[in-house]
Amino acid sequence: ASNATGLEAEEAEVELFIRQKQSEVEQTREKWARRKECFTLERRRDEAVLRELLEKDRLRETERIEKEMSGLRSSFEFQVQAEERWRSEFMSSTRYKNEFVCVFKPAMAARA
Repeated sequence: ASNATGLEAEEAEVELFIRQKQSEVEQTREKWARRKECFTLERRRDEAVLRELLEKDRLRETERIEKEMSGLRSSFEFQVQAEERWRSEFMSSTRYKNEFVCVFKPAMAARA
C-alpha cells in the first residue's frame, strides 16, 4: 500500500512538473508572439516613415531638375538665336549664295 502511495505521489509530482513546463512553454510562446508583433509594428512604422522621406526626396529632386532644365532651356534658346543670327549674317555677307555653308568647330584645323 505504501508503495502504491509512493508511486501516486511520484506520478503527481511528474504531472505537476509537466504542467509547469507546459505553462512555461506557453508563456514563452506568448512572449515571443508579443515581441514579434512589436517588431512588426515598429518595422511597418519605419517603412512608412522611409517611404514618406523617399517621396519627399523624389519630389525635391524632380523640382531641382525642372529648375535646372528651365535655366538651361533659356540659355539654349539664347545660343540657338545667336547661332541663327550668325548664320543669317554669314549667308548675307558671303558671295556664295546657298551653295554651301561649312561650320568649323574650334578644335578643327581649317585647310586652305
